[in-house]
Amino acid sequence: MILDAKKEFGEVEKSKLYDLVRSTPDLMKLLVFMVVLYALGNFFYSVLHLMEGSPSLRGGSYIVENRGELIREITLEEYEKLKRLEIRAFSGHWLIFFLMPTAYFYLKPAFKNRLNR
Repeated sequence: MILDAKKEFGEVEKSKLYDLVRSTPDLMKLLVFMVVLYALGNFFYSVLHLMEGSPSLRGGSYIVENRGELIREITLEEYEKLKRLEIRAFSGHWLIFFLMPTAYFYLKPAFKNRLNR
């Protein structure tokens, strides 16, 4: 995406970039805002629940550890819940990384027309 943008548009003046952002459809702006809001909220929700430490399996026991130090033992259900939260903390960001190139290639023809004026 970045290489394609450099090849297609070269160096673009800041004023033209601001025009492009202003000309982006409101629905796309809303979608980007909602995805970023979701990713941040998802991350902080997960991290808040993992403040104590990370779930781990050591010697057949389910534990919460923080930097290798045993915090407490947990049940299988707690272990599975904390593992899901650990994965969830980062998976929301994937949406942002998928949305960026999707938005770029969707809007590329309009941007090209706008820059060539």
